[in-house]
Amino acid sequence: MYIARAQKGKNIKSGNDWAVSPVVGVMLMLVVTIIIAAVVSGFSGGLIGGNNQKAPTLDMDISIANNGYWSGSHFSAKVIGVESGISTQNLKIVTLWSKTLSNGTQVTGGATILPGTTNTNLTYQPCTFMEYGVWQFNSPLGYGTGVNGTSWPWQPYDPPAGATLGSSYNLAPGDSRGSAQQWFGNYNLVSGTTMYAEPFGQGEGPVGDQAGTAFPVGYGINTAPYSYSYGGDGATYNFQPGETDEMMAVLGSNWNVLMPGDTVSVRVIHIPTGKTILQKNVIVEG
Repeated sequence: MYIARAQKGKNIKSGNDWAVSPVVGVMLMLVVTIIIAAVVSGFSGGLIGGNNQKAPTLDMDISIANNGYWSGSHFSAKVIGVESGISTQNLKIVTLWSKTLSNGTQVTGGATILPGTTNTNLTYQPCTFMEYGVWQFNSPLGYGTGVNGTSWPWQPYDPPAGATLGSSYNLAPGDSRGSAQQWFGNYNLVSGTTMYAEPFGQGEGPVGDQAGTAFPVGYGINTAPYSYSYGGDGATYNFQPGETDEMMAVLGSNWNVLMPGDTVSVRVIHIPTGKTILQKNVIVEG
């Protein structure tokens, strides 16, 4: 009888052991599940919060022209609607185009424009009594409202404190290549602001010599239309292959193959949210 009771007690104890293990297992599973759920919830909340950030609204009147010459060819984007002032420091511009040449060759082009990134490089001498300067800035330049036009006018030598190489005289689109405040990334987009770029050749610093004149080299100068001529005479110009003018910076180095009727996609992206706030297909004009 004693042995039987001992065996029965042992069996009862073993049953208690098996009764405890599932409870512990379930509790551990619950803890792990709660931890995983918290991590997933936090991660998802971060993603949702980022996607739900409000991007500003923007509308622009954009024109692209290529008539084969520096005079009359341009990229222009004027703000005609904006919810609030937008700093170009928070914007990225992406241009993209594709076309088939007459010989059947497929050509693509375009550019990505980032704030604070130099994309225009020119060697230029304003006039014979000045030294050559390497003019580097970020196109497209800003003109009109939203642009600080009070900066010191550019000179390639002995700039005063705070001046930045690559400045200019005024803020009229196409009339000059203004101060560092005009560089993309340094101005705001408000109603009336114009972003502007044009090819090398115009007689306006630091693209050309004096106002109303033109260099003997550049886009459509001393060469067939829709092509560049290069060279330097040691006096007023030194435009060399490999240099990048404003149109190359905005539309790609081969932009000159664009003809009237071709289409260029222009997107403006709000960097903090990653959202495209403007997208237009622009027909090239002559």
